[in-house]
Amino acid sequence: MATDLSITSTTSKLVTTIPKLQQGGTNWVAYKDRMEQYLLGQPGYRKHLMGRAKEPTAPMLAKDADESAKKAYEKKYDAYEDEMDEYLQKQSAIISTLTSTWPDDVHQLFMGVRPASALWAALCSRYENTSILTKTDLLVELSEVRCTGEDDENVLDVIATLIKKRNQYITAGGRDGV
Repeated sequence: MATDLSITSTTSKLVTTIPKLQQGGTNWVAYKDRMEQYLLGQPGYRKHLMGRAKEPTAPMLAKDADESAKKAYEKKYDAYEDEMDEYLQKQSAIISTLTSTWPDDVHQLFMGVRPASALWAALCSRYENTSILTKTDLLVELSEVRCTGEDDENVLDVIATLIKKRNQYITAGGRDGV
């Protein structure tokens, strides 16, 4: 599929293909599942995605600190910078992975939303649990999809439309199997 993003891990020979989010979120159900599986499979990303990773706090130096306290502060500050680098690298990797799979309009809508957990939550809320009226409209649209039986009709197109409408309905908060 030309719209998928292939990611090759340097630590293993596994290639993971993450679908790009389609315009209007028509493939949201598959996109969310595969994106979550990819991100949760990366070392140290779970806490960042779930909002449990906390930004490191910079150490403080007392104004009346002596020379040994200043040296201890320097060591603590170096450790803080290393922790901050690791935190920012994971945040950036998650945000970059997410935004590189979105259409431009979605990317611009969420530009500047940070941290990564807030960005993921904002994206999820955009495509999930919409109003009862929207779900009803989608269910009606789904029930109206038909094969006409005409010779030039492509059955695979009808099936693709059914799948697309079903995914939209589930994304809106509808139950599967209804």
